[in-house]
Amino acid sequence: MDTTDQRRPNLTAITLAVVVTAYAIFIVLGMPDGMLGVAWPSMRATFDLAQSQMGLLLLASTVGFLITSFGVGRLFSAFGVVGVLIVATIVRGAGLVSIGLAPEAWALFLSAFVFGLGSGAIDAGLNTYFAMNLSPRLMNWLHAFFGVGATLGPILMTAVLSLGAAWRWGYVIVGVVQAALAIAIFAKAGAWKARAETGTYAAESKVTKQKSYGATLRRPIVWLNIALFFFYAGLEVTAGNWSYSIFTGRAACQ
Repeated sequence: MDTTDQRRPNLTAITLAVVVTAYAIFIVLGMPDGMLGVAWPSMRATFDLAQSQMGLLLLASTVGFLITSFGVGRLFSAFGVVGVLIVATIVRGAGLVSIGLAPEAWALFLSAFVFGLGSGAIDAGLNTYFAMNLSPRLMNWLHAFFGVGATLGPILMTAVLSLGAAWRWGYVIVGVVQAALAIAIFAKAGAWKARAETGTYAAESKVTKQKSYGATLRRPIVWLNIALFFFYAGLEVTAGNWSYSIFTGRAACQ
């Protein structure tokens, strides 16, 4: 029997509800990544920060991201996919709103850490869920919708600043939308659980032997992918977040 046909997405009503919700979550997941670069000149003026301190802000969110992304498997086992995604969505939304409302720099960095905690659980959680229960094609579209969000983020922040509003409003708006998606997950909780129980890879995942972190890290292909992702993500974050400051700063000097 041709296994290729078995792995093509079968968009039943249950699957469609899960996929549409996940794509909406990933659009919002990508928006803050594109917003920071546009917001940074105004943000650092608000808190009287040095230009280089964007690195500390990114570090704070990255630490939070790594904590939850490394532990997402255990979180799924303990609380289930629906519980983890609902809590992570609310936490990330709260982190975004807190960034927008931060009264001082220390609160900004703390909010970025909270934002990272929610981001890591959502990112790793949905990638794990799609890998185990849906097709590679749907996984690729999931990442494409992250790109949609990363494109919309700078547009939103530019619109906010062009209207004369504070940069804070951009984060509050996205944070409220992010938290509201928890309602969509809760409303379709049965679909998420049903898909996990009947998905294409559900049976395979139940019989797959779990590997320890040590066993995983002893595989050379893992380190190769870590290196590739390190350089790719580093270039993306560096170019994406600094380009606005570089180009607007040069324009202001001319």
